[in-house]
Amino acid sequence: MSTYVIGDLHGCNDEFQKLLDKLRFDPKVDKLWLTGDLINRGPKSVEALRMVRNLGDAAITVLGNHDLHLLGCWAGVRTARTGDTVNEVLDAADGDELCHWLRQQPLMLRDDNHIMVHAGLYPGWSIQTAEKRARKFEAHLASDNYRAVLESIFDGKSPSLDNKNLSLPERLRFTAAAFTRMRFVNPADLSLNMREKGPPDTRSAEAQPWFEVAADRFTQYNVFTGHWAALGHQHFSWLTAIDSGCVWGGALTAVNRDMPQESCCEDCSHLRRGLAD
Repeated sequence: MSTYVIGDLHGCNDEFQKLLDKLRFDPKVDKLWLTGDLINRGPKSVEALRMVRNLGDAAITVLGNHDLHLLGCWAGVRTARTGDTVNEVLDAADGDELCHWLRQQPLMLRDDNHIMVHAGLYPGWSIQTAEKRARKFEAHLASDNYRAVLESIFDGKSPSLDNKNLSLPERLRFTAAAFTRMRFVNPADLSLNMREKGPPDTRSAEAQPWFEVAADRFTQYNVFTGHWAALGHQHFSWLTAIDSGCVWGGALTAVNRDMPQESCCEDCSHLRRGLAD
């Protein structure tokens, strides 16, 4: 039995299927962890959602920012942007069913010392706090009040700092930002920097990659993330970043979650969009 972690699909379903074939993935014995952003920008968002959902217990995904964006459009509190492909999901006969399934997926997955989130772990939190915040967010989004929850997530600017005085909508927005959109933080006060999206070496002086700020906090865990295509596939001592930008002409990458971390990058499977057999 193997557990594979796969980076952001973004609707690249053909590459996803070919990658599973290359891995000889067997849903009867193997497991998939997906880093979120199953949909949007790529050509087959509906098919990607259906495929992951139909794998049942053999696959689990965390929510990414594009997944939340789809849910916001579905709830009528967001508008599709230029280049989006979310409407193909909204217009599908089973679109409501797929969105109801998607809103019940987790923000954070933990199995012993293995952890998966879409963007990162906020350096101001412990693992216990991160889990607590994720579970509260998930409960709200999975509730019958999900439309109001989605409205509160998108109706207003996300706070850059976490504190006990935040209102519930502000707390939900900060939680969503930290788990699904974070790249850089200000190390002086741990505020989120959402302005910069490029590679780490293009950052401004006051911004630092979240994982550098958090380096002494989560080193006892094996953390897997997606989201940051400009960072690409990188492996550090405790962190594997695995969004290798398939939808942008890069690769769709899988790693075996349970192999020794120092060798996982040597055994990755890649398929490049448009170049796969």
